[in-house]
Amino acid sequence: MIEISKYKKDIFLKIDIEGSEYRILNDILDIEKNLIGMIIEFHDVDLHLERIENFIKRLKYLKLIHIHPNNYGEINSENIPALLELTFEKDPDLIYDEVNFPNSLDCKNKENSEDIKLKFNKS
Repeated sequence: MIEISKYKKDIFLKIDIEGSEYRILNDILDIEKNLIGMIIEFHDVDLHLERIENFIKRLKYLKLIHIHPNNYGEINSENIPALLELTFEKDPDLIYDEVNFPNSLDCKNKENSEDIKLKFNKS
């Protein structure tokens, strides 16, 4: 469980816990109203895609503003990367006034490897 008793609001989470992120998704939903933003790296995305989609749909306050495939991971035959980094903001308009994508912070994780290009299905 995520303990935030000392902190009431304006919390920014950075979650990179090597596959254990799935264990705290419900805890994140419980404290979401106190968050201003979050970056979370998801592992084994091809195995947990439905779980990730469900988590995103259940968010009430945070909006998904950026998706970055981590090129240290593989891509399966359905073009799903094994590692995804997702950025969420409570007030996306604030970030977009100051940041343009792509930028120097939005770069390949593994410098000497090909970047992963995402393809989205229309629905």
